[in-house]
Amino acid sequence: MTSVKMKTILMIISLSALLILILMYMSGKLTSTFYIYESERVPKGFDGFKIVHLSDIHCKSFGNNNKELIDTINNMNPDIIFITGDSIDKYHSDLSPLEFLFEGIQNTAPIFAVSGNHECDDPALYSQLLELYDKYGITDLDDTEIIWSFNGASIQIKGLGAFQNKINWDNDFMTDKHPELFSIILNHYPQLNRLAYYDLILSGHIHGGVIRIPFIGGILGNDGEFFPEYDGGRYNLLNSTMYVSKGIGDTVIPRVNNRPEVVCITLKHKE
Repeated sequence: MTSVKMKTILMIISLSALLILILMYMSGKLTSTFYIYESERVPKGFDGFKIVHLSDIHCKSFGNNNKELIDTINNMNPDIIFITGDSIDKYHSDLSPLEFLFEGIQNTAPIFAVSGNHECDDPALYSQLLELYDKYGITDLDDTEIIWSFNGASIQIKGLGAFQNKINWDNDFMTDKHPELFSIILNHYPQLNRLAYYDLILSGHIHGGVIRIPFIGGILGNDGEFFPEYDGGRYNLLNSTMYVSKGIGDTVIPRVNNRPEVVCITLKHKE
């Protein structure tokens, strides 16, 4: 091999490595994603109602005492905050980033959360998380529903927990809905298409596919599959719309070209 060819190969390798490092660095920068959901099923009283959706926090911190994440959420001025699981994991035993976060947003809007697979992995750590929920007024919505009223109108909000032994996912809890009410269900796993009779489905779990390729999307699913179907974004399922958060934190494999995101969804009533 000539020295010119060797230099060319080394240059390509060096530039590729530099590009990967830049993408990894940028992938640690928090971003915000905004959606508008418009439907005639949205009650007039909920027109302009703003939802902040957080998922897969994994005890991640942004800035001193999680100030950047707190400010990002608070600047969105939400009417409600939903957390769709995996706030903790076995790789991070220090829950102080979560405590700073919860303290910083506790008076911003009512907060509701469901569990993810990592909450199931460590009962002791999950117990500490539930203590933080109690301390900061966060409602654990696992396998529970509420009727939420706002400006004289009401909607149904349900939470499906990841603890499969608590309920049978085929039972009446999933199908029991109020057809006259606009409905939202929180569920960690986006693969549950059986939820597609709810108006809005909010999920996470896939971390945006971890490594994202332009024009293709994420390449790694959390369950071992390649090129997961619901890696992040908005999806139309029958009469439902599903928003899958790319998540905020990570576990073992770092993100590449895949920035952690805070999702904001604004409801609009359509005449």
